[in-house]
Amino acid sequence: MEINESRLSFVFSEETKAYKFDDDKFYRKEFNNMSGSKGVDIIASSDKFIHMIEVKNCVGDEKNNIWRIVANNKKLSNNDSNRHKESYDVEISKKVAMTIACIYGAFTMRNSKETAVELKKYWSIINTESKDKKQLIITLFLEGDFDNCFTSRSKKMIMTDLQNSIRKKLSWLNCKVSVVDSNTYNKSHYKVDYVKQSTFLSK
Repeated sequence: MEINESRLSFVFSEETKAYKFDDDKFYRKEFNNMSGSKGVDIIASSDKFIHMIEVKNCVGDEKNNIWRIVANNKKLSNNDSNRHKESYDVEISKKVAMTIACIYGAFTMRNSKETAVELKKYWSIINTESKDKKQLIITLFLEGDFDNCFTSRSKKMIMTDLQNSIRKKLSWLNCKVSVVDSNTYNKSHYKVDYVKQSTFLSK
């Protein structure tokens, strides 16, 4: 199964059910009635894992995103258009919490809202108490060349800082946190490539 997000193509195995969460009808029509609501880009479920994936493709726009790759908004943007935005670790942590809340909401509305049909399935997966309980993996897929943005910090250090910050913010949740890019992600979970320009323009 293939899902395109931010000019990147995520291809999952046939055994993995992948879903573009922020396109879901319940999320858009019901959950978005709450001010400030947000959610991750992709949810994927295999026999061993549940993935919540947030994609940030900053290629070509690294300069405008420098302040967002510093944990805890240590370096804020003065740009008015970014006034209500947050550094990625803060944003992703909130998105995960709201995604879980939205999935549970869909489950509670499963008998009264047709829009809840898809998302209600994921609550059963997350909520299982069986010995085969799946591991929840939270992934920030951060694409972009940030190696030259700081004199003393490499992109690897940036990703590690973000990962540690997200892990701390999600310490209330039993999950594994990873911050990766196209050079470091686990290829056994999915494959990532850039969407061909002609395909991207046609959508």
